[in-house]
Amino acid sequence: MVFLPGTDRSVCEMEDVMKIDTQIVDRYLSGKPLLTGEEDRIPLDQSALEMDRREVVAELKTRTLAFLQQFPSFNPALFQALFPALGICQKRLHVHLLVGSDDLCRTAKSDASFDVFIDLIQAANRTRIVSQMMYLILHTLHYEFARHCLLIHWPDSGRSYHERLDHLCFVEGLATYLAWNENAADYRFYTDRYEQKKEQAFGLLYHAFQIEDAKVQEQILSAPADIPFWNQFWVSASLFYLDDLYRSTGSDGLQSFCTQGGRHFVETIFDLN
Repeated sequence: MVFLPGTDRSVCEMEDVMKIDTQIVDRYLSGKPLLTGEEDRIPLDQSALEMDRREVVAELKTRTLAFLQQFPSFNPALFQALFPALGICQKRLHVHLLVGSDDLCRTAKSDASFDVFIDLIQAANRTRIVSQMMYLILHTLHYEFARHCLLIHWPDSGRSYHERLDHLCFVEGLATYLAWNENAADYRFYTDRYEQKKEQAFGLLYHAFQIEDAKVQEQILSAPADIPFWNQFWVSASLFYLDDLYRSTGSDGLQSFCTQGGRHFVETIFDLN
């Protein structure tokens, strides 16, 4: 971990690859005002700030920084294989650990950086178990990073409903797959536990692919992200398909498939070509 010149040791660079900013968390932990007037782009709701969460925030900060020593730590070999420009994506990544936001995660993009803002109190409010808090933080960071990499390598250029649906399934499904946990080889999507969810997801995606009503099509493509996860069939169906592909063909097969960038993704799932 290398601290950047001219900082208060709250902003650091991980081996010249990614930047991590803990300034706001550090001010919270030391009882100082969170904002100094220079962070207008970080919207905080300090009136709702819980001042009695310092112990858990300090623990989450410590654990997150330890995990970020090697990032991505979830499926690193797959990240490396799937994204030829992974190093460029890593150099653009700027992780901000903060408190006082209304959301667990927000992102911002500029020509120079991709910023991910993670609120540690929001993570702590969702569960009482620290390991589960950490999973939320790490899953979110890996998902946002994977999605960013995917959009750099395969930006959405689709015009038709089917092209846009293909891209949506490909990006959201693969980002979720890479961020699901530490090692895809240990995923259990093939077990009976997921059989009903898999059948439902594939059925809904197949139906969505057949829809011709333009208004309904747009509702599917612009569905809000906060609906229950297993109701997001475009994500879960893709997740199940990618896992089946990985288990049958390995990382080489998954990499070969992904070079298509999601073209004819749904048709491939249902063998409609």
